[in-house]
Amino acid sequence: MALVAIIDDRLNERRRLSKRISRDIKAQGINWDIDHFDPLPQKEDYNKWIVQNKVVILIVDEKLKEGNVGGIHANYDGHDLVKEVRKTNKELPIVVISSYVDDEDELESMKGDFDDIISRSDFIKSDESTKQYVNRFIRYTQNYLENFEKEYLKLAELSELVALDEANENQINELKALQAKLELPLSSFVITDRKKWLEELESKSKKLEELSKKLETLLGK
Repeated sequence: MALVAIIDDRLNERRRLSKRISRDIKAQGINWDIDHFDPLPQKEDYNKWIVQNKVVILIVDEKLKEGNVGGIHANYDGHDLVKEVRKTNKELPIVVISSYVDDEDELESMKGDFDDIISRSDFIKSDESTKQYVNRFIRYTQNYLENFEKEYLKLAELSELVALDEANENQINELKALQAKLELPLSSFVITDRKKWLEELESKSKKLEELSKKLETLLGK
């Protein structure tokens, strides 16, 4: 199931955000999980963690070095986390909710890497204020999932063209780029046996079809 993940080193603060966000997402009948977490031990851990946990939007506090996590303090802040994630994941919705949005030069210089930078006091000012922000989150995330589904469908289309020996050079390059982006490398480019090519394509197509059905479920189709 799709996960809305909140990263904050202060348990009470992230629990409070989680309850508010969960209330408004569930009120719209959207079946996403909402959970909150301590900062991971290293910022380099996030990309793999995001994939493994099916994170579809990441909500991050800026100050992550204040709390004690497992006997240690995080050695990075929210903007450091986002820089690391953006090295490989350019499209995942990421929002910063922080008490320090007006005081941080790093946040200002990285505005293009976030989908939103929100003052914590504004977010929790009222139930209506929270609801309006959560509506934004839902819109970001639904667009992200829809684009993700389109890319998988395009991958299947291009794979079929290559398998039938009907793809031009631009289409082959597009396929390679999608494979790398979606982390679904196919060995087919080095397979000269057409039968093996088609067998592998059939196997991959089945997986893509299963994934497409899961995405439709996440989107509420």
